[in-house]
Amino acid sequence: MKLSMWDILVALPYDNITPMSQTGSATIEKARLIASSYLDEHTVYAGAANNYFEAEEEDTIIVHRSDMILVRGVGTENVFDEICTIIERFRFWENELAMLVDHDRGLQKMLDCSKDILKAPCFVYAPDGHAYAISDDYPREIHWHWAEILDNGGITSDRMRTLRDSINLPDVWKDTFPKKRDSRMGSHQYMHCSLYPNGYMAGHLVLFGFSKPFDKGTERIVNVLAKYMTRHMEAFYSQYSPTSRLVEPFSALLSQGVFADEEISLSLRALRWSIDDTYRVYVFEERGEREPVLLSQLCSAISSQYPLAVPFALDEQLVVLENEQHVGAASILNNIEAVAGTDFACGISFAFEDLRRSRAYFQQARNELGHCKLAGTAFSRAEDHGMEQIMATLADSRLLATYAAHELASIKSHDEQHGTCYYPTLRAYVLSNFHLSDAARYLGIHRNSLLYRLGKMREITDLALVDEASATHDEAKLNYLLLSFAILDAPSQPESQAE
Repeated sequence: MKLSMWDILVALPYDNITPMSQTGSATIEKARLIASSYLDEHTVYAGAANNYFEAEEEDTIIVHRSDMILVRGVGTENVFDEICTIIERFRFWENELAMLVDHDRGLQKMLDCSKDILKAPCFVYAPDGHAYAISDDYPREIHWHWAEILDNGGITSDRMRTLRDSINLPDVWKDTFPKKRDSRMGSHQYMHCSLYPNGYMAGHLVLFGFSKPFDKGTERIVNVLAKYMTRHMEAFYSQYSPTSRLVEPFSALLSQGVFADEEISLSLRALRWSIDDTYRVYVFEERGEREPVLLSQLCSAISSQYPLAVPFALDEQLVVLENEQHVGAASILNNIEAVAGTDFACGISFAFEDLRRSRAYFQQARNELGHCKLAGTAFSRAEDHGMEQIMATLADSRLLATYAAHELASIKSHDEQHGTCYYPTLRAYVLSNFHLSDAARYLGIHRNSLLYRLGKMREITDLALVDEASATHDEAKLNYLLLSFAILDAPSQPESQAE
């Protein structure tokens, strides 16, 4: 591990010290007594101060590049021995951190071995607020916030909301290098660094300066600890990452449409699911205009309460894939009001068979999320307004309307211009599978009146497509007629809004 002169200054046990450092560059790996004009950048030198300027005989100068520390009243050998001890202490600490990377309780062990280096209460917490590790050698009496963390094993949901509203918590979470900040819960400082194993924000390292401000250079020391904690999280990926290896294939399938047979099969076997089971997709989003801070807590709650659901974070949303094959009354759908609460909005897809079709239903759930946000509701289910959505989709495209069967469009246009009712008559005739009596009964008119109307329609336009479909019952022609009616029946949008 490489140290700076600030690290040595802080660690020296002397009272009468004068720092004369300019850069504080962290390149020190060893110590030497000043014996030549050549100064190695990786070495800190100690020598008698009176060899270089007017000073007392027992004063010692410590030199590293352009940085100097003057220690008054302590001989060179004593200072040199102390510097060597400091370097060895930090070297031993880093070696110990490296060995703890593969320990199953690595985070807690790393905090334990760092107490003499950091000399400040600290803890590591997950994005949902629960603590992965806490310094256990600082009493709760040092500060009420520290007592709250100890009592609750981390940060509570209520405290998370308070922090979100008071300190812009999402902005704090962007700290990828340790950063000192002034606390809103007292006059002290705290230092924060987010931990990103494999590119995912999986935790946060926080130090508190309850008793005194942080020493200069503390950020770099904390960054060494954060580096090894991140390596530990990468070694225990499924334990710490917001999306474990188990759900990675589902995340890729829903968001990218990528389907890797082997990876999906492994995950399905681990979950005891079948690819042909019945599934449903939920997409949760934190309500309001602020950036999300509570999604991780929701993820943990769903994971613990709904064993047939797989939640994972995606684009500041929480996506949940639930297997409904055996879920019964314990499904998220049956408890959606309690799950969403007041903090979240949720879009819910139709149930569907075959996991390979899930991407389309993921898009459907996202669309429903947009619908419930517009309506101001806590959740929106696709099955509650399927026809409404189909008609809105049809109305969304002026180009699509141009592909509707010409004879149907002509009849509808004639009705609009002349106040006739030929278009609904023709629709009833087609929907009755071209049975005159059934269509007349549906319309509430005599069969002869229906024949009269059909005759008048033939004067307006050619009904060749209708006649061919009636004579042959060709499936393609029937489908074309039915889709054309659906397109023409969709409410039209103003031209400025249509695509």
